[in-house]
Amino acid sequence: MCCVQVREPSRNNRHDMHMQAGLPCVATILWTHNHGVETAAALSYRPSDMAMKQQFLQYFDDGLSPAGAMQYHRQSLEMSADFQEQNAADGSLNPSARSVYYWHHNWRQTNLGTYILCTVCYTCLLSYS
Repeated sequence: MCCVQVREPSRNNRHDMHMQAGLPCVATILWTHNHGVETAAALSYRPSDMAMKQQFLQYFDDGLSPAGAMQYHRQSLEMSADFQEQNAADGSLNPSARSVYYWHHNWRQTNLGTYILCTVCYTCLLSYS
């Protein structure tokens, strides 16, 4: 929230150092939100840290797919003693599907190489399209 007050030069404020410097304006900024910051939508935008990414990379190393890793991670969150329902919406504790699939795509290219269709599969796809 921001409040701006413009003052006109007068006899009362002619000795004011700001007015003498040619600054006839006072801006007051209040660092308060006019909306809820603890909502599920707001919490979902919190970024995941490197430790969370490493945890999901370990899930992929263990053979889980992105969907399986997300399900396993959600269940392990729910089974923890200090679980609250808002933790499921928190992006730093439970990353978005887009992040998980992006991490899996990078993990797959690093560990398995690029995805290339064999020529037989490619010709079959072309014949059916």
